[in-house]
Amino acid sequence: MQGSTNSGGVRQAKLLASLSLAIDLGLGLPAEWMQRTALVSVRLALAAGLSQQQQRTCYFLALIRNIGCTSTSLADARLMGNEMEQVALFMADPDDGPGMMAVLVRDVGAGLPLAEQAATRARFFEAAAGGVFAENHRNHCEGGAILAERLGLGAEVSSAMWSMYERWNGNGSRGLAGEEVDLAARVMHVASVASHFHSEGGVDLAGEVLRQRSGQSLDPKLCGLMLKDAPILLADLNGPLAQTVLAAEPGTSVVLSGPPLTLALEAIADFTDAKIPQTLGHSRRVAELAAGAARLSGLPGTDAATLATAGYIHDV
Repeated sequence: MQGSTNSGGVRQAKLLASLSLAIDLGLGLPAEWMQRTALVSVRLALAAGLSQQQQRTCYFLALIRNIGCTSTSLADARLMGNEMEQVALFMADPDDGPGMMAVLVRDVGAGLPLAEQAATRARFFEAAAGGVFAENHRNHCEGGAILAERLGLGAEVSSAMWSMYERWNGNGSRGLAGEEVDLAARVMHVASVASHFHSEGGVDLAGEVLRQRSGQSLDPKLCGLMLKDAPILLADLNGPLAQTVLAAEPGTSVVLSGPPLTLALEAIADFTDAKIPQTLGHSRRVAELAAGAARLSGLPGTDAATLATAGYIHDV
C-alpha cells in the first residue's frame, strides 16, 4: 500500500481486499477465500435484482466477514490444539449432527500425541457444552460490527455482521429465521458455500451441497438463483484475484485520506493485535513512536505520516 495518512489516499476497496488476505491467513483459511466469496456475493446480489447499495453491502461484508474471529484465537488454540485448522468447521453442514461430529473428532487435537489429543478433545466438548462457542460467536459478531464501522463501511455492513452465524431455518446463534436474517448475510452464506465447494469439486459439487442445504441453513430462493446460473456466477475464481475483485466493486469507489484513512488504519492495527491479547495496542504505539521519532529527527511531516502508516500495518 502506498500513500500516507495525509496525502494521496487509498481506495477503500483496495485496502479491504488486501486486509481480506490477512484475515484468511489469521484463520488458516485458503488464500483469497474471502475474495472469492466477495466476487460470488456481488454476482448473486446482481442476479437477485438487489440495488447497487445492497450490492455494495454484500461485497464489503464478504471481504471482511471474519474480521472479528481472530479475537478468540488464543482461546481457540487452547481448546482445539491448533486454531489454524478450521476450514472444515467453517464449511461443515451445521444441520448434519453426525457429519459435524466426525469433523470435530478428526480435527480437534489433530497431530498431538494421543494422550494430549484425548485431553484436548475432552476440553473442547466440555467447553462446547458450557456455551463457550456461543459466546465466541457473539464476540465475533460484535468485533466485526465495530471494526466495520471504524473501517468506514457504515451501518448496513455493521448490522449484517450480527447475522454471521444465523441460518434460514432458525438454528443459528440468535434464533433468527427466514427473512429475519440480514439479506446481505444470506447472500454471503450462499456465496461462501458455493465458492468453497466449487474450489473443492467444481460446479457439480457446489450444486450438490447447495441442494442439500437449501431451505435448511441457506435461503432457498438464493440457492435457486445460484443453481440456475452456477457456471456463470462461479466462473473465473482461480487466483490471483486482486484486479478482478477491485473491478467487481459496485458503484462509485471511495478513496480514504486524512482522518478517515487514519481511523481505518487504526482499526486494522487493532485487528492485527487482537490475534494475541498480549499485543493489544502494540501497533498503535509503534505508529505513534515512529512518527514522533521522525518529527524529532527533523523529517518532513509527510515522512512522519508515512512512518505512522507503516507502524499501523507493520504486523499485518
